[in-house]
Amino acid sequence: MKKLLIALIVIVGIVAVAVAALPFILTGDFVAEKVAAAVKERTGRDLTLRIDSLSLFPDLKARVESATLSDVPDSGRPAMLELGPTEFEVALWPLLRALFRLIV
Repeated sequence: MKKLLIALIVIVGIVAVAVAALPFILTGDFVAEKVAAAVKERTGRDLTLRIDSLSLFPDLKARVESATLSDVPDSGRPAMLELGPTEFEVALWPLLRALFRLIV
C-alpha cells in the first residue's frame, strides 16, 4: 500500500511538472515552426507564420500577426494566401479527446 501511494505521488508530481513546463515549451515560435514544417511536408508549399500570442487554458487560442502561404513551387506566381491579424480558438478538451482516440 505504501509503494502504491509513493508511485501515485510520483506520477502526480511528473504530471504537475509537465503541465507547469508546457507554457515554456509551446511558444508561438515553436508552434509556428512545427506548423510550417507540417505544411511543407504535406503540400510542398512554404508557410510563413508569425504567432503573436498563444494560450493553452481553458481553450487553445492563438493570435496570428500574419501568415503567408506560397503558391505551387516553381510557379512564379505570388503567394496563394496572405492573412493579416487573426485569432483562432479551439476548445481544448474535445481536441484532447480526439487525440486520445487516435492514439488508442
